Amino acid sequence: MKTGAKIRLNSFLAQCGLGSRRKCEELIRAGAVSIDGKTIRELATHVLAGSQAVTVRGKPVHPAGKIYLLFHKPAGCLCTRDSDGKGRTIYDLLPPEFRNLFYVGRLDRETEGLLFLTNDGAWGERICHPRNEVKKIYVAEILGRPDRRSLLRAVHGVRDEGEVLRAESIRLLQTKPSHRNGTMLEIILREGKKREIRRLFRALHHPVVYLKRLETGGVKLGSLKPGKWRHLSAEEVRLF
Repeated sequence: MKTGAKIRLNSFLAQCGLGSRRKCEELIRAGAVSIDGKTIRELATHVLAGSQAVTVRGKPVHPAGKIYLLFHKPAGCLCTRDSDGKGRTIYDLLPPEFRNLFYVGRLDRETEGLLFLTNDGAWGERICHPRNEVKKIYVAEILGRPDRRSLLRAVHGVRDEGEVLRAESIRLLQTKPSHRNGTMLEIILREGKKREIRRLFRALHHPVVYLKRLETGGVKLGSLKPGKWRHLSAEEVRLF
C-alpha cells in the first residue's frame, strides 16, 4: 500500500489481515478500532496509510504482504480459531506464520476438501459474495438410490428452514460408494448457503455420508493430501 494513500478504514483493516471488510466493520461498530488514539465507530472513516497510527483493541496493526493459500481441510476438523475444547481446528494444522489468515467459505466439521486462506479481505469477499456466483464443485455420497424426480427437485429447488436450496447441476458418478446402498454424485453450486448440500439431500430423504469440495472458481484441489497446503499461483489469484 502506498504511504499517504487515503483508504476506507474497513479496507485498511482487511489488508492488515483482520478478516473480510464486513468482519472489519463489526470491529469498528464495536469500538475496537482507534486512529491516533481516538476510538472510531463511523464506518465511512478513511485513514492515511503510513501517516496515522491504527490500533485494534490497543494493538498496532499494519498492512501485511498478501498471502493466498489452498488448504486441503481434512474431515473431522473445524473452521474456527477457537474450538472451545470441541476438537482440533484448521489452525492446529497450519504453520504459526499462517495462523493470522482467515478462511474463505467455511466447510463443516465432517466435510473435507479445498479451502482458501488469505489475509486479503477484499479478495476473499469477492469469492464468497452470492452475486459473483463462483462455481464450486463437490463429490458426495448419499444414502439410497435417488430417482430422476428427486434429482430434478434438487436442481429446481427445495425449501428448508425458510430458504430455497438448489444445486446448479448434478451428475451420477461411476465411483463405487462405500455403502452398499449409496450413490456417488458430482454436485455444482453457485451460492453455497450454510450446509446447503447436506440440508438439500436430507430434505430429499437421501442423507449425505461423505462430502468433499474439489474445485472453487476454476482452482482445483488436485492431488494435495489432507492437512497439506500450497500457495496459489499468481494466475489462480487473478481468477477472482
